[in-house]
Amino acid sequence: MLLYAVIPDNATAPDIPGLAGRRLEIIRAAGVAVIVEECSDRFSTTKHEAGAFAKIVCNLAISTSVLPVRFPTVLATRAAVLAQLQAQEKVWSQRLRDLSGLSEVVIRAQWPEAESDDPSITSGTSYLLSRAAVVQRQKTLVAEIRELICEWAREIKVLRSQQGIRLACLVADTDVPPLKGAILRWQEAADCRQAVVSGPWPPFSFAVDQEAMSP
Repeated sequence: MLLYAVIPDNATAPDIPGLAGRRLEIIRAAGVAVIVEECSDRFSTTKHEAGAFAKIVCNLAISTSVLPVRFPTVLATRAAVLAQLQAQEKVWSQRLRDLSGLSEVVIRAQWPEAESDDPSITSGTSYLLSRAAVVQRQKTLVAEIRELICEWAREIKVLRSQQGIRLACLVADTDVPPLKGAILRWQEAADCRQAVVSGPWPPFSFAVDQEAMSP
């Protein structure tokens, strides 16, 4: 069973196919439910499959509150899914309530010239100092953006990034426009800055982790 999202126990089953082409189902416990798809396939974390999974969860979020499950999380049977629901019922129910009316936005920001390393520096002390400088610039940028958006962001996670920084933020739906406006003004305040805000999305970065699922 491929797990998609934890939802309120009174939500209705969506009439859409999953990644394996089968109709999505709902398995319910006393206070919470989960959307699943019966499948025997093993899913890879390719960009295409992850994107298709995210699109399905986005469609689900149109009609109900969702707590996405990290892709790909697979449990062997419906009984195993139900056991997880029963074990995590209080935690997941509370998390769904906490996320009500909130969406995720992702902020990507960088100073292009500050992030580029000298390609001639490949080893030794100079290389280590160069990398340390990049890390310090990233930390400074994270702190600056955090301070800028603290009025609107309920939770912030620093995501992996190959260049610059990426921050996932939980934001009230009504606060998304002012947050985007603040980032735009920050970018325009200096020519060297680059920033992009994507979303709002379901809270993918604040999803149920695979570690929460017992084997």
